[in-house]
Amino acid sequence: MYEPVYAHPFDNPIIWEGHSSIVEEIIHKPRKDNIALNKVKEIVCSVAASGLYNGILQGLERYNLTTKIPLLAAEKKGYHLLNASSQVSQCVEFNKMESVATSLCTS
Repeated sequence: MYEPVYAHPFDNPIIWEGHSSIVEEIIHKPRKDNIALNKVKEIVCSVAASGLYNGILQGLERYNLTTKIPLLAAEKKGYHLLNASSQVSQCVEFNKMESVATSLCTS
């Protein structure tokens, strides 16, 4: 008999670790194409529930790049939880989804 296991899609350090490998791709791909790493000016990351953002940040930290490559978070209008949480320095919840991209809204 198998027991179901719930794997949270974004609030899990293991998920972040997987997303952090994106930074390795950003570091190694330009080298293969003879492009200097200092040509990477910033990383733009879409944010729904911050799992991808946390992973990329973790990857930047691993390679000591947080001060060299800024990470810009882009959220959907009407469900901007990261921005709202950052402004009050704590987790916030919205009572209503006001985004047309409802499949990207977390609850």
